[in-house]
Amino acid sequence: MRILAWNAGWNWGEPVVRAQTAAVDALGADVAFFSEWSPVRDRLTSAGTLRASSGYLRGGHLADIGLGEQCQEHVTDREGDGRPWTTQHWGILAASREPITKTTLMPPLHAPGSWLEVTHQRSGLTLVGLRMPAWEGRSIYHRRELWEWMFEQFQRLTSTQAIVMGDFNTEMHYASESRAQTYGGDLLRSLTREHGWRDPYDATRTTKQPTFWHRSSRRIDYALVSPGFYGSIDAVDAPTQVGDLVTSGPSRTEDGKPRGRLADHAPLIIEVSPAAVAETVMGSSRSAART
Repeated sequence: MRILAWNAGWNWGEPVVRAQTAAVDALGADVAFFSEWSPVRDRLTSAGTLRASSGYLRGGHLADIGLGEQCQEHVTDREGDGRPWTTQHWGILAASREPITKTTLMPPLHAPGSWLEVTHQRSGLTLVGLRMPAWEGRSIYHRRELWEWMFEQFQRLTSTQAIVMGDFNTEMHYASESRAQTYGGDLLRSLTREHGWRDPYDATRTTKQPTFWHRSSRRIDYALVSPGFYGSIDAVDAPTQVGDLVTSGPSRTEDGKPRGRLADHAPLIIEVSPAAVAETVMGSSRSAART
């Protein structure tokens, strides 16, 4: 079972959205999460400019490649519930080859669209796509508030078969502990060091890769597997090239030419074999042998 999470960006026309879909298809994703996604055609920037995007077409293109079972988390889903939600343009889209059901939670009022939790019905896996908004300046304290809420969700999911992945906008290590606390790096580290969540790169002994490129390369996208997951973690990758498609990496070549990349984040994909799936297959084989 292959699960993908990709901050594929928002400021794209339909040709790029189609190319991103082709990359997802080539990677063989069974479930895919997309952040910086919106069902809305355009947004009003802080400068008062109306910016359009073709991201709202993503769901249809994914359905065309077999990822037609879809759930979403976006601030528009919260309209009419009477709470003073902060208007966040971005949300998360989940697309699957098999049925998934959404778990509705109550995130902080300033962070709608940051955590999408679904159950993959056949395997019973709880799958989460997330994105930590890149708050800075006067809003930077929101990072810690959202991280504390997310940490509670990780604790809730500890004993379940769960995989949480996406754009954490957080590094494992910072120059100072105060900066780590501001950005949530201390909580991220503690999940693997103290609370049993597994980094697939460690579990598969794979060399860790950068996942984001802007001036420099950094690893800020993660997949974390719960202590309660009792299947196998088989592979992990964050490819910057899929066939002829440049999915991410530096924006320019060494001689300064544009690379035509599809996003500044690489798609992160993990391959697992859930125990429930293995048991189902074995049970079917035994039944077939008796007939």
